[in-house]
Amino acid sequence: MLSPLIDHYAVKRPIDWARQFGRRAPLHVEIGFGYGETLVRSASACSGDDFIGIEQIWERIYKTLKRIHGATPPLKNIRVLGMDARVALERLFAEKSIHHLYALFPCPWPKKGHVKYRLFNRIFLKLANNRLVAGGQIKVVTDSQAFHAWMVEQLPGTGFSHSFQNIT
Repeated sequence: MLSPLIDHYAVKRPIDWARQFGRRAPLHVEIGFGYGETLVRSASACSGDDFIGIEQIWERIYKTLKRIHGATPPLKNIRVLGMDARVALERLFAEKSIHHLYALFPCPWPKKGHVKYRLFNRIFLKLANNRLVAGGQIKVVTDSQAFHAWMVEQLPGTGFSHSFQNIT
C-alpha cells in the first residue's frame, strides 16, 4: 500500500527520476497535493509524463495513496514524497530536471507574523528556477490578493516573470 511513496532517507541524492520511473519523461511536481485529486487526474490524463507529489501531512498522503491504488488503469507514473518541499527541491532534484512545478492554493499565511512561513519567497523561487528545465514553468494558484501581491514582490532576481490570469 505504501508504494509509490518514496523513502527519501534510503535513496541516493539527488534522485535519478528516470531510473525511478524506468523511463525518461517530462517531470511534473505538485507541491501540497492535498488529497491527490489533481495529481491522480493529471497522471491519468498524461500517462506519457511522470508526476511527483510532495506533501507533509500524513493523512493526505495516505488518502492519496489509496486514490492512486484505486485508479483504473493502474498508475505507474506517480511517486509521492512525504516531506517539506524546500528540502525536497534542494536535496532530491538535480538542476534542470523538472518540467512543470505547481502549487494549487498554498496556504497564504495571512497574519503578518506568519509571512516567514510562506514557501514561495525569493530564496525558494531561485531554487525552483534552478531545478526547472529551460522553458519549464511554475504555476501557483491562489485566491488571496494579498498573497498574490506578496509573491509578485518576490519575483525580481529569481529568473521568473509574472503572468496573471484572473479566473472568475
